[in-house]
Amino acid sequence: MARVALLPFCVDVTELVTAYQDGSLGWRERMSIRWHLSRCTPCTRFYDQMRRTAEFVHDHARSS
Repeated sequence: MARVALLPFCVDVTELVTAYQDGSLGWRERMSIRWHLSRCTPCTRFYDQMRRTAEFVHDHARSS
């Protein structure tokens, strides 16, 4: 996995959203992504969509 810059670009955030949601990133990467999400509306929307999709899949798998 590539290292995330202290000030990540949108492409870095979108590539690492799943790892961020799973909690498998280190402290520095999580803080960089959190900082970016606090300032970037398109990435925040993408993150929210991915979170809702993961919740849907999890709920659907549980009900099957």
